[in-house]
Amino acid sequence: MNSKVNLIISFAEMLQKIVNETKDTDYAQTCDVAMKTLSSDDGSMTIFDVAYALHNSDADKKMPASVFEYLKTVYQIGIDEDNPICMNNLGSLYYTGRCGTQSYRKAREYYEMAVKTGYPLPAENLGYVYYYGRDTEVDYEKAYMYFSMAALQGQVEATYKVGDMFRYGFYVDKSPTTAFTLYNKAFEEAGNMEDCNCFGNILKRMGDAFYEGIGVDTNNTCALMFYQRAEQHFYTQIMGGDQYAQKDLEYVIKIQSKIRKQISKELPAMEWKDRAG
Repeated sequence: MNSKVNLIISFAEMLQKIVNETKDTDYAQTCDVAMKTLSSDDGSMTIFDVAYALHNSDADKKMPASVFEYLKTVYQIGIDEDNPICMNNLGSLYYTGRCGTQSYRKAREYYEMAVKTGYPLPAENLGYVYYYGRDTEVDYEKAYMYFSMAALQGQVEATYKVGDMFRYGFYVDKSPTTAFTLYNKAFEEAGNMEDCNCFGNILKRMGDAFYEGIGVDTNNTCALMFYQRAEQHFYTQIMGGDQYAQKDLEYVIKIQSKIRKQISKELPAMEWKDRAG
């Protein structure tokens, strides 16, 4: 039996293990991917396609051990083939801790490996590593460098993060006008995308801009509109496994109530006499 056949059997065994662990549980999406792959004989899905599907299944939950075993095996094959998506994806699992082990150090190692290929997403992720000081010192210069690198390659999340740096004056001189320009750029680009998993974050920043007058005249009505839309998208992001969206959701709900009270005070008194029909 040659090594290729052994490899196929090994992957089939790992997929069956995933089915056994997730069947009749809350991991319906994960189980469905594994079962469909096992029952398919057309060979249309590669091991990487299956890995990406499993990676994104039941994203709001901790990853089953059997799934991480499969992903780690497949991603390592991809890494050996210089596949930047595999490098970045494995790094993201360690960054979030969804695989059961959180290690910012390992995440950074895989992101740094992937960014050398020119793939933009790990540059954005490295921006977060240095912006928040994940297992390293906060380094706004490096954060700005990586966010800018990713933004120039079309990453809308990196675009609004560069905007944040101009908003708060991190590494660069504070510039509300530049911050708003970048927020608006991210908003326009995200609006043209079929799916944007950070649209709530962009809408929240547009709401902040109009509410606080960041590079634009204050406008409570516009701010309320953006916060309302942000709320809708945060629900979707949370359902999709965005562990950081809950805090933002609470913020936009709270500030909407505050704005409504302010707007109600500005409304004119409607005084008129009833007319006989």
